[in-house]
Amino acid sequence: MKVANVALGNSDARRRLRDWLTRRCPDIVTLQKIGPGGLFPESQVRNAGYQGCFLHHGENHLGVAVLVRRDFLNRRDRSLSRVLYPELPDPDICQPRFPNESRFLTVSIGDLWVSSVYAPYGPASLRKRQAIERRVAWLNRLRNNIRFAGRDRWILCGDFNVKPDGRPPWKGYYSQDEKDALEELKRLGLRDLYREAHPHPEEKPGHTRGHSEKYPHGTSRLHLILASDSLARRLRSARMDLDRSLWPRRDAPPVIVDLDDI
Repeated sequence: MKVANVALGNSDARRRLRDWLTRRCPDIVTLQKIGPGGLFPESQVRNAGYQGCFLHHGENHLGVAVLVRRDFLNRRDRSLSRVLYPELPDPDICQPRFPNESRFLTVSIGDLWVSSVYAPYGPASLRKRQAIERRVAWLNRLRNNIRFAGRDRWILCGDFNVKPDGRPPWKGYYSQDEKDALEELKRLGLRDLYREAHPHPEEKPGHTRGHSEKYPHGTSRLHLILASDSLARRLRSARMDLDRSLWPRRDAPPVIVDLDDI
């Protein structure tokens, strides 16, 4: 079973998504920053052989989705269903300043749950410390919901907006606080599959963000695939897509993991 995470974020990335799906053929794909419904190429995704659940944001580039290859569903005689709480309840930060922004979507495929996660980074109107506090509050709410659901077979993929490797400070935009919040989330029994396969960050940093001519190897590893222990034990491999010419988003390579079939 091949699972991939792809961050979009602009119209060019949305246009290039179908070609990437056709070339890579992952069984399950989680997407972030899919944009308003009218801009996302749902018909192209269907033509590429995928069925999806989408949570669009009405105004900007936010929004998340989960795609599943129809052949994958048909071979296993399973269906794709949206889990009843599609958006992450976050009453502590759901104020007019912080509306629920279509950042969390969970689907079921038989007894497997798959979530697409897009943790808040923080709008430019917030000071750096406020943005960090918002991110920590959101991650804590995510942890509480996962603890409440208590699923044994769960994969969470997405842009967690946390730098899990290395040491702070990171120019003030990231801190130890959200790194600690991510560790608390993982203590529920979730494992970082890329780091499971490549345990030494100095050898395999796995940067999924910030690739450019100036930074050909990227600047940070923000896009993660986490899985419950029972699924992590099925891990075969974890990698970034190395063919830059295929990346939907030109500064962010997709992350791909292979698991023994469930």
